[in-house]
Amino acid sequence: MLRVQSINLNLCRGDAAHDIPTVLIERFDETFALRHRAVAATDRACVSSMNLASQRLCIALTHFKPYLLPDRISHLEIKLRSIADAIAKIRNQDVAIVALEKVALQTRSEFSKTAKRLIESRKQVRQNSSKKLKQLLLTLRPKALRKELFCLAVSESHNSSARLKSIAGGIIRRHLTQFEAHANPLLNPFSAATLKELSAVTKHLAFAIEIFGESSETDLRPFWRSLNAMDNALLEIAGCDSCVSHIQTEIVESIKAGHPNETRSLAPFLVAVKQQRKFHYEETYAIWNSWEKDQLSKCVRRAINTS
Repeated sequence: MLRVQSINLNLCRGDAAHDIPTVLIERFDETFALRHRAVAATDRACVSSMNLASQRLCIALTHFKPYLLPDRISHLEIKLRSIADAIAKIRNQDVAIVALEKVALQTRSEFSKTAKRLIESRKQVRQNSSKKLKQLLLTLRPKALRKELFCLAVSESHNSSARLKSIAGGIIRRHLTQFEAHANPLLNPFSAATLKELSAVTKHLAFAIEIFGESSETDLRPFWRSLNAMDNALLEIAGCDSCVSHIQTEIVESIKAGHPNETRSLAPFLVAVKQQRKFHYEETYAIWNSWEKDQLSKCVRRAINTS
């Protein structure tokens, strides 16, 4: 789930050489302020916040990578993305667990043992992922990473005196075009891979608007809220897809093992999860239709062109 977290513009009134490292440090601090709670507890909200913050940091790196010295950014980017991937694995399990818990409430009591087994299986995977994140953080040492990030320099091949506002405007235009192109997969509701791509593109555009929004003369929050709603719905779809894959595997294994009762107990969960996915897909499609009907893409372009 996305949440608005604008850049502190009091720190971003200079040129790109100053502002880009400042933005990245703010994103870094948001991410690693939560690391102890994220690896030490089963607090889903904390894990979600760290996952969101790490996505923000990696996306900011992607946005500004063309402006940074490649020999300095590449190695650091690999380290930061490995941490983001590790926290995402925990978050993905939380999303799937929540989806299964919702389905469990809708199924008959005689299937409670099956529900508990599916959920416990996910919790075990989550626990293992949490241990791996903890070990990764010990190995990579966040304090050292922060120092590396702080020392990043803007490439001389770009105009280092350019304003962050100007750079962000170009970033928004690029990701807005990608967002429009990737929305077409909504016509194919059963393609998990393409919907995952749409989710990634939606995040990139939302985070770009986040950086640019405070410096725009036009209020960009309505556009951001629409993207936020779409991202939330796509996240729910991803959780359902993960559960469908899990349950289908369990059904195949139960058939191979010759356990018909277990197969019958899994079937209602598969149906219920698919119904849940259908609901969230319709929600996503409705948001996109509203975006198109209200011509929000044109509104965003007009806003960044006049700011």
